[in-house]
Amino acid sequence: MRKNQLVAWILVLALMGTATSCTSKESDGKLADSEETQTEEEATAETGTEETGTEETGTEETEPEETDQEEPGESGEADKERIMAEFNGMVSAEDVELSKVILFMQENMKSVGEEQGTAMVLRLEELQTAKQAELEEKFYGGTIQEAFQQSGLGLEEVNLPELIQNSELKALVTLAKESGYKIEMAEGSCFPVIDYSIYQQFGSYTAMDIRDYIDIMAVESGKRFARDAALGIGWDEVVERAVLQEAFLKSYPDSGKTATVKELYERYEHITMNGLDNTPLFDYGSRKMSEEAKNAYSAALSLDRGSEYLDKLGAFMKIASENGYVLTAEVKAFIQAN
Repeated sequence: MRKNQLVAWILVLALMGTATSCTSKESDGKLADSEETQTEEEATAETGTEETGTEETGTEETEPEETDQEEPGESGEADKERIMAEFNGMVSAEDVELSKVILFMQENMKSVGEEQGTAMVLRLEELQTAKQAELEEKFYGGTIQEAFQQSGLGLEEVNLPELIQNSELKALVTLAKESGYKIEMAEGSCFPVIDYSIYQQFGSYTAMDIRDYIDIMAVESGKRFARDAALGIGWDEVVERAVLQEAFLKSYPDSGKTATVKELYERYEHITMNGLDNTPLFDYGSRKMSEEAKNAYSAALSLDRGSEYLDKLGAFMKIASENGYVLTAEVKAFIQAN
């Protein structure tokens, strides 16, 4: 009996040891699994943090792309050289057509620099000046002048080819206008002069002195100061043009156009104190100053513009006033001295 009980207890103890061993191994396995899971979660968390940080900054590191870009200004300089080479070839041709030169400039001036733009404008002016006499011969050839007179067209109408019925006149006026000229009338004749208004479209591409020169010349060609020895503009306009020309001479004493503007300025100085043969400042009979001129000069002197020309005009008007605005010996002496 005791032997059987002892055997039974041994079996119970053996079973309990086996259960404990299994439980321990199972616990150790769970612990290992737990540690492995925690390690994986921590790694995932760290990776997530890095990914989240990348998303938040929104920056991605990319390799710069290699492109075959030209150096700054390289293409532009090449274009300028090409345009100028083509322009120089065009204007150097014996059979050069001014209309084509003007069209070329209209299409290409925006693509060149100030230096090239200035050169192109001055070259066009040289060509127009050189070819003006050649064109004038066409106007005085055959019965052209007679046809102009018979057309009955005024100065404005004669510059509008669409209004001209005579086919020969129409073709000639069209040629003149496309070549940069306008038609003027004096002493019963019609003739071409350079129309400087066409240059104003190019002014912004030139040096400042040439730009201002163009403005001065556009005023001159827009309305001639005289026609048939009579003043073609008002006395106030005489003053305004002189002041504008004086300002140019002060601003650009070394300009290539200084001599041309100085010649204009001296002309207006003379007109200011003398008038013209058919529009004298002092009446030939009464020797009194023109009332229109007196009023225009007084108005101009009411504005202080720091002009030596206006200072001289002020001195002249003071002497004229002291002499009753009559051409006395004293007034005449002042005019001759100035």
